[in-house]
Amino acid sequence: MTRKGMDKGKDVLDWLDLASGGETAPGDELPGTRPDLAETFSDDQAALAALAALAPAAEPPKNLLSKIEKRIDKLPKRKITNLRSDEGEWVKRKDKIWQKILNKDPETGRAIYLLRCAPGAVIPPHPHPREEHVFVIEGSFTIGDTLIRAGDYHYSKANTLHGTIRSETGCLVLIHC
Repeated sequence: MTRKGMDKGKDVLDWLDLASGGETAPGDELPGTRPDLAETFSDDQAALAALAALAPAAEPPKNLLSKIEKRIDKLPKRKITNLRSDEGEWVKRKDKIWQKILNKDPETGRAIYLLRCAPGAVIPPHPHPREEHVFVIEGSFTIGDTLIRAGDYHYSKANTLHGTIRSETGCLVLIHC
């Protein structure tokens, strides 16, 4: 499978303006990125292209496409869902803590939701039966001595115990668990 075919043979990297390293003016870099590695990326791309040229041509097995389509047809059907900011319901979970479920998979129990904590909110220690990804949108909270602020990401492995969580400022976080 190639990245070609998006439009008149343009490569994905062309669409993202990465094939040539992009044109970024000094001071326009995105914080936390490494524009100094653009040359390395170009070198890696050239090395991969040279290796691909060495690979022998191969015919795919007969009926491969129909086999792939049959497997795709067996996958659970998911539709695209949009939830506007003024839609959905904020449910009070504890004192100073509200939750708005954005999506929940009934088969796995995994969910994506927003959690809003008012200033002074406290979440007691609790277990995580599955992994949890947290992105802080607004405000901050602490877990033990660790401060997690707006723009930060926090991850907990499955079967771990979270210590007490406190938010002195209040916060809005996106959670996938």
